[in-house]
Amino acid sequence: MGFDLQIHHFKFLERVPNVRKNNRFFMSATTLTEAPVGKYFRIYDLQSTPEICHRLRELGFYENAIIRCMSNSESHLICEVCNTRFGLNEHIAKGIFIVPFN
Repeated sequence: MGFDLQIHHFKFLERVPNVRKNNRFFMSATTLTEAPVGKYFRIYDLQSTPEICHRLRELGFYENAIIRCMSNSESHLICEVCNTRFGLNEHIAKGIFIVPFN
C-alpha cells in the first residue's frame, strides 16, 4: 500500500491505533473477524452502537481484556474471554478491535 492510500485508510479508521516505522504508518489493530484461531489478543476498542458496546462490556468484552479466538467461520466465531466462551456473529465481531497480546 502506498503512503497516500495508508493515510486515507487511517482517516477512515480514525480510532484504530497505528505505529510509525521508517516514516510509514502500519496498522497495529485489527477486527476480531480477522484474528487467527488459537492466538491471544487484547481488546483495544469497541465500535458499535452504544447499546451493543454496553452489552459487550457487561459480558466481559471491555477494553484491555484478553481474548482468544477459538473458531472462526464466515458467519460467526467462537471466542474466549474471562474464561467463558461466546459465539458472536460477524456484524458484532467486526466492531471489536484487537491488538496482539505480548
